[in-house]
Amino acid sequence: MTQALNTVQVSALPNLYPGFVHFSLRSLVQGSRSPCTLRLEAYSSASQRLRLVVAQEAGSRLEDDWLARLLQAGIHHGYIAQDDLDRFQEYLRSQASRLLASAPQDSELQYCLIYEQALCALKGAMLEPRNGRRLASGVATVRQLLDLAWRDDRARQGLLKVMTRDGRLAKHCLNVCLLGLGVARDQGWTRQETENLGLALFFHDLGLAEQPGGADCSLLEPTAAEPGLRQHPQLSGDFLGAVPDLAPEVVETVCNHHEYLDGSGYPQGLKAPALSRGARLARIVDYYETATAGRGDCQGLSPFEALLRLGQEMKDQVDQELLQALVRFLGNV
Repeated sequence: MTQALNTVQVSALPNLYPGFVHFSLRSLVQGSRSPCTLRLEAYSSASQRLRLVVAQEAGSRLEDDWLARLLQAGIHHGYIAQDDLDRFQEYLRSQASRLLASAPQDSELQYCLIYEQALCALKGAMLEPRNGRRLASGVATVRQLLDLAWRDDRARQGLLKVMTRDGRLAKHCLNVCLLGLGVARDQGWTRQETENLGLALFFHDLGLAEQPGGADCSLLEPTAAEPGLRQHPQLSGDFLGAVPDLAPEVVETVCNHHEYLDGSGYPQGLKAPALSRGARLARIVDYYETATAGRGDCQGLSPFEALLRLGQEMKDQVDQELLQALVRFLGNV
């Protein structure tokens, strides 16, 4: 049906450490100064365990050869303390702005910085889903992404091409948001409709954030043994009540993003007449990203396999017209 997205591969899933979040080393700018203490994983022969060690102190210069050696050795992730998340996000924002001012043409590094900055905003919201300031920062981030993608097809494609997939919650939400924004824009939705969809997709799994691991936890599929997870769409919508002046359509899409046209979804088992266009597209792009990312050590489906399943095995569950819109969009990336 379509070719695979040209995503950047990651060597392995980063481990989780309480009080820390991981980030991609590709988002560090050579020659800049570290905004906070950066840590890497190291193996301790004494304890025979991996642990975090300080690799760069706050304010130290990030030398070109240091970054190059790490990346060449297959080390793709570093760690910062959760308390440094805002500081690191500001570093990414300022570096992206500086790069744009000095070299306004498209560059992979520019999009890597924007992608990682959006991830920081999302992780912040997931660390504190009841914090209105964190949620407002996420709203502003989605609007910035839309500003960038709305006016420039190259920017929209540039962001998609630096997406990485590793089955972690925050990255999943950001990827689904970018896919949804692209499809809606491609389909001629109004800017407000596209923004509402993007906001819903950015926050759609906020209700899963209080699991162990939070924003960096692996994606989980609710089962009969875990009925509480099936309430996460409603919980996500409840958290968004802290955001003033949010369009009702945003919360409706969030609450219904796991519903199917035939009534087999959750949490309410709604059927086609009760499901908006936003909720229908949300179910499709959410399923597609989850299926192709995989979970933990389980390899994801190929884009072709995921789309084939949506079009054949799930033909009565998802909106086939919107599925074809996704196929066409992916074919142009």
